Order: sequence, then structure tokens, then C-alpha cells
Amino acid sequence: MIYKPANARTITCKTSGAYVFIFETAKGHPCAHAYTKNAKRHAVWRFRFLSEDQRAKRVAAFLKGQADHVARKAERRAKQSAPHSIEVGHVFYNSWGYEQTNIDFYEVVRTTPKGVYVRPIASKQTDATGWAQGYVVPDLGAFTGEAVFKRVDASQKTVSMPHGWCGLWNGKPVHYTAYH
Repeated sequence: MIYKPANARTITCKTSGAYVFIFETAKGHPCAHAYTKNAKRHAVWRFRFLSEDQRAKRVAAFLKGQADHVARKAERRAKQSAPHSIEVGHVFYNSWGYEQTNIDFYEVVRTTPKGVYVRPIASKQTDATGWAQGYVVPDLGAFTGEAVFKRVDASQKTVSMPHGWCGLWNGKPVHYTAYH
């Protein structure tokens, strides 16, 4: 249960629903208790201040912070729900490995508003730069597996794969190593 002192006034942030009880102690010291919208029991903070000015600044900063938090959440949700710009034919690549650098390529074969269907494709070596290393490019259309659905992340440039995140391929050969 939330404790509200008998002589407290409530200041509420309309956008976030956060609120602050401001009051004075029996000796006249300015105090405040701050709560978030969904607080059931505990205050975010409870302070006794040296002056009314200090209390006003702290209350204003808390309520502004709560309003900013709500705005950032809304912006993040809007960004995540925005349609992606990935098209059929785009290629993702993933660079991964331990003591070697493996390169996997995936071609987008179908899109939906929330994600893409990608199929793994083979790669071709363009040139060797030394023993067991060189550059590879995707062999478009040479599929090596079935299509799987992947959600496009909020940056709208990557998808998650078993070995980490895949980024959009920029059209340049990618360096690999294969010591094992």
C-alpha cells in the first residue's frame, strides 16, 4: 500500500502517469515521495530537502525523466513496427568461427511485412590471398537448403541466424580463413 502523508499534495505527469507527493514535515522541512504509474508499494525515492527550490528542481527532473521514458518507448515501438525495406533478391551474410572465419550467405526469396524468408546459398571463391584464405562471393541461385522465416530487426538491416546476426551484403567479396 502506498503511503500518502496527510498534508501531501499530488503532482502528476499526464504523459507517463508518474506522480509525486509533496509535503512538509511537522518542523516545516520540504519533503517529497515519487512513484511511477504502476507502483504498488514502494516509492522510487523519498527525500527531505534543504529548500523548496531543491524540491521543485528534483520533482521537475523526475517528472520530465518519466515523460521522456514514455516518449522513447513509443519511438522504439513505432520503429519496430515500421515496414522493412528488404526485397526479394537481397543477400545477407554471416561471418563466424573460432580460429577461422566462415562466411555463410542467405538469399531473400520472399518477404512479409514483419520479416523475410531466406535460403542458404553456396559461395564461390574469387581469389586466394594465401594458404587456406581468400575472398568469397555468393553463388546466387545455388541454394543449399530450405527457406526459413526470419524477423528483420529494428535497424532493418539484420536478421538472426544460428551463428549470430546476418547483415546485408554490400556486393564486395568477403574475406574468409579455413585453417581446419
